[in-house]
Amino acid sequence: MTRFTRTAVLAGCAAVLAACGGGGAGGLPGLPGFGDTLSESSQYAAKCEAPRSGIDPQTGSAYPDRSGSATDERRWVKAYVNESYLWYRDVPSIDPASYTGTVTAYFDALTRQGVSSKDRFSFTYPTDRWNQLSQSGVDAGYGIEWAVEGTGAARVVRAAFTEPGSPGAAAGITRGATVLSVDGTSISDATQPGIDALNAGLFPSTTGRSTTLSIRDLNNTVRTVTLVSAAVTKSPVPQATVLDNGGRKVGYLLFNDHIATAEPALVAAIEQFRSAGVADVVLDIRYNGGGFVYIASQLATMLAGLDVHGRTFEQFRYSDKRSDDNQAFGFVTKRSRAGSNGLPVAFDGADLPQLGLSRVFVLTTSGTCSASESVMNALRPFMQVIQIGETSCGKPYGFTAK
Repeated sequence: MTRFTRTAVLAGCAAVLAACGGGGAGGLPGLPGFGDTLSESSQYAAKCEAPRSGIDPQTGSAYPDRSGSATDERRWVKAYVNESYLWYRDVPSIDPASYTGTVTAYFDALTRQGVSSKDRFSFTYPTDRWNQLSQSGVDAGYGIEWAVEGTGAARVVRAAFTEPGSPGAAAGITRGATVLSVDGTSISDATQPGIDALNAGLFPSTTGRSTTLSIRDLNNTVRTVTLVSAAVTKSPVPQATVLDNGGRKVGYLLFNDHIATAEPALVAAIEQFRSAGVADVVLDIRYNGGGFVYIASQLATMLAGLDVHGRTFEQFRYSDKRSDDNQAFGFVTKRSRAGSNGLPVAFDGADLPQLGLSRVFVLTTSGTCSASESVMNALRPFMQVIQIGETSCGKPYGFTAK
């Protein structure tokens, strides 16, 4: 998701989750950092200022007692950051007992704000929303991907695409529609209250939020629409098309999210391309902010074929506190076998279909980030990667959902 800041537009590409309000995000075999139990932070885990009460619908039993305080929550954040954060040495000393802001603001103060010279990516995400998005592709919103360019008076926000059946589609908002104002706040507002209002309206965090937009459609008609956020199922691969370029078959693949539901969609797209005998592929990841590395590895394998078997896809390097987690992660050549939460428990399924291309054309923007950049970087030693568009966001760092 793209968010506004006072001076720039940054792309958030993964999640660091709060300890209260839901279960963990689960683990992925062969991917470092998932499911760790950390000795110091564990003593504060699940101690919540406002714990859930009543019956857990998944277990039928009462929620466990997680009574705690806001200070306990901030202590968990500080301990976890100290144990796991790549730049833990640079984290400012902010006492969790005397800090008066929210736990999420405290996390930001320690990381993205506190280490601003190095970290422009870390942010929080509610556990329930992260589980739904990463496992099922469901998230609260209008079903509109906003393309944001510029800042302040030069800021332009357009609809890049709209999910079918979403609130945005029902309102007739199509690709290219330009946002003029959000709940009365001009899209060019550069003040912090204005930026907060724009973020809250364009990127709702819950369902049922009503937002009024002034938009200009492609025919230059200006109109006012009111959108109510809903649980929208994202299509990670909205389009896979075979084009004929003077007798040479070209596959066009629009890929928007490295989430678990992307795997079968990508496999189907590559099988379609292979059956059609495509000689080239145009990979459109202009609006792909990243996600699971194993999805990126699978896609790269399917594009490159046998040349990458047994080779390293990425090297993971942690801080000195976690050097035992350092490892080489290879190109995944098999389909995954999913567990009950929709995430892989093993990569021992059928062989992935493979094209064995000698080159790939990649469409990018500044929002092309993280795992999307991994696809390009990992393929460059084995094939020609022709990048077209803006410079990608530049995020050589991974995230662990906790």
